[in-house]
Amino acid sequence: MKNFNAEIGVKEIKIEVDNPAQSVSITVTKEDGKPAAVAVEKSGKVYKYIQIEATNLPDNFGKATITLQVGKSWLSSNGLDANEIALFRFDENSKKWNELATTHTESEGDNELYEVELTSFSYFAISESLAEDGVDGTTGKDVGIGGEKGSVWWKVLILVLVVLIIYVVMNKKKYSNLLKQ
Repeated sequence: MKNFNAEIGVKEIKIEVDNPAQSVSITVTKEDGKPAAVAVEKSGKVYKYIQIEATNLPDNFGKATITLQVGKSWLSSNGLDANEIALFRFDENSKKWNELATTHTESEGDNELYEVELTSFSYFAISESLAEDGVDGTTGKDVGIGGEKGSVWWKVLILVLVVLIIYVVMNKKKYSNLLKQ
């Protein structure tokens, strides 16, 4: 879907579905401030608050790739570089704004363009990205599809492998000592 109103901050939405869908409708609404349905205001400089809703699209669609556009004049007046912008999704369960993996793709006229992959729609804020050590109580990093849960499993897997290697090395030494006797 293309040709959104430039004031919204969304240029294009591409959706990949797992199963065929008919009469799909996507609505992107620009909010004038923090949406009333959102409990926590996004900290930092916010370019736009938006809500994306889908009709006749299963909740388990494959993914959506969104192209965002941010005005160069807004970046300049707020002292931000083009690489300091991210999309944040509001998580209803944790009541936090989670930063999504956002890629600056190009400059186009008066705008900087960004791409973000989503697996669901909700309330979003196009905003300055978090500093690595600047996570506060209202925001958190979300690496996009899969979230941070995957990184926890990798850490557990590495820990198990290290323990297994130590166990094998220790038993190998015991076994070789028995053979020498």
